[in-house]
Parts: sequence; structure tokens; C-alpha cells
Amino acid sequence: MNSTRGASSLPVRFFEAVIAMATGLLARVGIRADAGSLQGRIIRNASWIAIGYGADVVIRFLSSLIITRLLDPSAYGLIATVSVIMTVVFMLSDLGLRQVVVTSDRSDEPAFLRTIWTIQVLRGIVLLVVIGLVAWLWHVMQVSGWIARGSSYADPVLPGLLAMTGGTLAAMGFASINVFRLERHLDQGAVTRVDIGSRLVMTGLTVALVFWLRSVWGIVIAMVIGTAFRSVMTLVSLPGPAMKFRFDRADLVGILTHSRWIALSSGLGVLTSTSDKLVIGYAFGMGPLGVYAVAFALTDSLNAIITRFQTSMGISVMRALDDKPEDERRAAFYRFRRPIELYCLAAGLGLVFFGPLFFQIMYDPRYHEAGHFASLLGVGFILNPLSFSSNFALGRKRFKYMSFVVGLRTIVFFIGMGLAAWLHSMELAVIAVALARLPEYLGYFLVRRGEIPFRWDRDGGLIAIATACLAFRLAVG
Repeated sequence: MNSTRGASSLPVRFFEAVIAMATGLLARVGIRADAGSLQGRIIRNASWIAIGYGADVVIRFLSSLIITRLLDPSAYGLIATVSVIMTVVFMLSDLGLRQVVVTSDRSDEPAFLRTIWTIQVLRGIVLLVVIGLVAWLWHVMQVSGWIARGSSYADPVLPGLLAMTGGTLAAMGFASINVFRLERHLDQGAVTRVDIGSRLVMTGLTVALVFWLRSVWGIVIAMVIGTAFRSVMTLVSLPGPAMKFRFDRADLVGILTHSRWIALSSGLGVLTSTSDKLVIGYAFGMGPLGVYAVAFALTDSLNAIITRFQTSMGISVMRALDDKPEDERRAAFYRFRRPIELYCLAAGLGLVFFGPLFFQIMYDPRYHEAGHFASLLGVGFILNPLSFSSNFALGRKRFKYMSFVVGLRTIVFFIGMGLAAWLHSMELAVIAVALARLPEYLGYFLVRRGEIPFRWDRDGGLIAIATACLAFRLAVG
């Protein structure tokens, strides 16, 4: 498959022109971005990620403004609940296929990639069946009265919504493994173009269907169609080996050997990344959950670029630097992280100080409380650069060690959420979410100080700023 098929289109030429202009400006200030050099690949890859991020933020924001005027907060609460269950099922079955491709020396072998794709497709089909069974059991519990009628989870629409989202998981399974292969080679151009096109299709469908149906069903139907569209686009447009079904017992054993610790780490991670919505929905109701979900969606859209940098470049950059002396590798790591720190500081401080005002101006009065939640989540946003420390462990395939650190994070998080539910404090629950990964960050530094760098001026400074911001938000309310 060749991605140059649509390379002459106007949007592609525009994106290429933007990257060429940025590269030229960097060259004028002495930063060379030669295509074959590591620095050049990092800059070009970062440019594509930034383009994809910018497009994603604009599209999500405009979509949010429209849909929040068509649906009430309880609809967002329903979607948040369904998304949590879908994510839990997806992450608990995570086999670490992306990490296997990114860290493997065989990432360019067609046979190896096709074996991984086959596993991924079968996993998607199994997840479709699992989600269907969960939806059926949920319906049975509602009809039998096992779920109290006054409970937030007794809504009769939930089982049907959940069953339909299973199609999203199945569609994701057919996405090309070349997505991961291109991440390893720091070549995100084609992937970014697919992501932008898919996001536009999904958003357009969502707005149209919600306007037509005036129901949460419009969001779910658009999710399934949009995800299927993205998977098809990855298969037909990304460069690399064509995906075909293939089984190889030796490859299968090798993949599953590495993936068991990745699966444990993902399973623990999903407990902290999704249980917030389950706890809030159960303890405070669908309305407050919907308001929180809108605030979380804003910070999550700002966090999208950090996640993309982390997943698309973090491991590859550390592996490229692996043969360098320790001091040189650490210095390169902090140079790589500097623009991420500046972005997180600017966005995090913006949320902390201007989040409430933003929601008062831009959103329906029913969602104004989301501004306070967004300001608290901004505190955690400032700490995001610390997450890149995990790439030192990932690059060396120390998945067992990572599982231990993520386990520490999970325990601390559940203590915080339990206290929030017991005290019936939404504010404490949001703070627990904002600081959820802090124990993980500290765990990387404290458990293996020889491998994971910690600089008091950079890492310690971020923690100090986040602490001051949290104190400010609690003082002003």
C-alpha cells in the first residue's frame, strides 16, 4: 500500500508547506532538521503531532459547544458511563501489541506484523462478544431489580448503548499495525492525516445525528461509524506491508511472553483512569457526572498532544539514545522534554486561573460548575511532563517494574476516591483525579534512582508550582 496516492491533495500540500516553513525558521536560528538525522525526524514528527493536535482541539471544542446545547448533562453522564465500561474491557484485555512493535527489532517484518494484526482482530471480535454479554447481564439486573430503580445505573437506555459500543471495539481491531510501525520510525505524517480525516467524519456525523435524533444515540452511532472509517483508512492509505491473517506459534508465544506484564500494567492503569467516572456517577448522580465529563473532556483534549508525544515518540527517542553515555542521554531527555514542560505550564496555569471564567462565557449555565472542576484538573496538567520518565523503563522492556509502580499509583488513587465518596465531596474526587499519577511519577524516581533522572530545578519545580496552584484554587473556591 502506498500513502502517496492522495499526496497531491490540497490539505496534504498545505500541511507539508507548514512543516517546510517551520523547518526553515528553525534552520535560521541554528536548529537543523535534516530528514535523516534524529533531530530532524523528531522535529518533523513533532510538527505532524502538533498539526493533528491543533485540528483535534478545534474540532472537539466546536462539537462540544454545539452538542451541549442539544443535550442535557445527564446525556453526557450516560456516554461517560458507557465509555468507562468500554475502556475497562478494552484495557483489561490489552496485550501490549503497540509496545511490542515499537520495542521490537522485527517491526519491519511483514510476517511478524501480520501475526500481531491477526491477534488484534481476534481480540476485537472477542471484545464485541464480551460487551454484548455485559449489556445483556446489565439488562437482566435492571429487570430483576438487582439495580435499585433510583440508581444512576438503572436507566433502561444504558444496556442498549453499551451493546452498540461493542461495534467500536471490533472496528478498532481491524486498524493497520503500520500505525505502530510508523510510530517506531518517528514518521507520523500519514497517521496524522488519517486521524484528522476520521475526526472530521466522526464529528460531522455526531452533530448531524444528535440534531436529528435529539438523543444520546446519535453520539454512539457516530462513534461506531467513525471508528470503522478510521480503521479502513489505515488499511488503505498507510505505507507498509498489507495486513493479512497469519498465525505463527513461535511469534505468538514471544508476543504473549512480553505482553503479560504489559497487560497487568494496563489493567491497573485503567482502574485509575476510568473508575473516577464510575465512582462519581454512583456517589453523585448522572447530572454531576455529566458536568464533570465536560470539564474532563476539555483537559483531555489539551492533554491529547502530550499523549501523542508520549506514545509516538517517547520510546523511540529513548531507544535511539540508548547507546549514548548516561549523562548525555539524560541531557538529551531534558532537551526533548523542555517544550512539553512549557506547554503544560501554559495550559495548566490557564486552566487554574481562567477555567471558571471560560465556562461562564462559553457554556450553557447548566455547565458553569465544570469551570471549577477544570481549574482543579489543571493542577494535574502541570505535572504531565513527569510521565515521560516511564520511557526509560519502556525502552529497556522493564514491564514488570512498571507494573509495580502503576500498582502503587492505583492503591493511592482508590484511597483518595474512597474518601471523596465517603465525605460526599465532588471537589475532593476531582483533586484525586488531578493528582492520580503523582505517586507513579515519584515511584519511578524513588525506586530506581540510578536509571530514572530527577532534577530539582525541573521536576521538583513542576511539583512546587502544582502545589501552589492547588492551594490557590482551594483558597478561592
